[in-house]
Amino acid sequence: MHPFDWTVDKTRHIIQDEWVSLRSDDCVMPDGTSVAPYYVLEYMDWISLFALTSDDEVVLVRQYRHGAGKTILELPCGRVDDADESALETAKRELMEETGYAVESIAPSGVMYANASSHTNKTYSFVATGAHLEGVQKLDDYEQIEVVLMPLPELMNLMNSDTLFPTSHHATVYNGLRALGRLKLD
Repeated sequence: MHPFDWTVDKTRHIIQDEWVSLRSDDCVMPDGTSVAPYYVLEYMDWISLFALTSDDEVVLVRQYRHGAGKTILELPCGRVDDADESALETAKRELMEETGYAVESIAPSGVMYANASSHTNKTYSFVATGAHLEGVQKLDDYEQIEVVLMPLPELMNLMNSDTLFPTSHHATVYNGLRALGRLKLD
């Protein structure tokens, strides 16, 4: 235990279902200061995948995201379901379900908290090469996804624009380029 760690005196769940759990904690700081209520969102862990084709195109998906209220471009991603053996298996499954693509090589490239101040979940980043169309999309009833192949330089320019792209996906691209030895820090 670190000297900065809070203790939790009481926890109440405000909502709990298969998608989200919101709890309210009554906490005490090491100096005795009460922090109550402190709200925490309990989510399942997530994955995001930076997948490149042999032509150096990034496999992306375009879909509506209700939190943002917009259709945005992003990396293939998804939650780690209880049925999945590992985050790696989730990454392979989500890529195939969302895009119909498989990869020749896939490896973990990083782990990060989505929002450590109020979310319990982690995001697992993966990098994959040799992405190729192998099947058809297998979308959930509530998904409408367009697959987009984008040359890597174009994606890098897009990430430097004001176009919406989830922040954890920026980190996944960075982690992937670093893992591939292609990150240039000029």
